[in-house]
Amino acid sequence: MIDKEKIKQGVKLILEGIGVDLNDENFKDTPTRVADFLEELLSPKITEEDYKYFTSKGDLVIVKDVDTYTLCPHHLLPVHYRVYVAYIPKDKVVGVSKLVRAALDEARRLALQEQFTERLAERV
Repeated sequence: MIDKEKIKQGVKLILEGIGVDLNDENFKDTPTRVADFLEELLSPKITEEDYKYFTSKGDLVIVKDVDTYTLCPHHLLPVHYRVYVAYIPKDKVVGVSKLVRAALDEARRLALQEQFTERLAERV
């Protein structure tokens, strides 16, 4: 869960630490904007109930070029992933849109690339 008040306090401290006047009209709402941005970027959007499975057997299912964005856990800098998800269905298939949504949703958690990949594979 995102604690927006703590984020706002932290952003205020950072801005003060770099010498920004928090009364300046350009910066007075920055802590709120940053907290709102982080909530949007890092809050999960889909749940297990959102996955609909269909009975099927078949060939490889692949979704490619899914662009996702997150923050690196070491420096909180932006990271761009271009994700490919593929699997061979056994008895059930999930809608292709859910593979895309799973990739986008998984990017909402701070993680190293390897952790991102492992967690996405466990979801689908």
